[in-house]
Amino acid sequence: MAADLAAQYEQLRSDALSPAGSHGRGPGLILFLRQGMLSWMRAASRYTSDRQPPSPRPVTILPLEIRGQIIMVLAAMIMGQQQEAFCER
Repeated sequence: MAADLAAQYEQLRSDALSPAGSHGRGPGLILFLRQGMLSWMRAASRYTSDRQPPSPRPVTILPLEIRGQIIMVLAAMIMGQQQEAFCER
């Protein structure tokens, strides 16, 4: 069981250190960030012996050019919202 927990922790660490968008960031990482390592360990240990390891998620990596364009569109949307809020004052 300790080996399973260590493997899950290494996966959690890998998810946390990977560039945004390259891996799915699952509920384990959210639990770890919001409630700490102890809560994560308690939750993870409940499922280590009962469950099969999840199948790997397909990873879709967008080219840098497309990611840059998406970032620009999202930034423009945010700036537009901020401008609207500022003008309404």
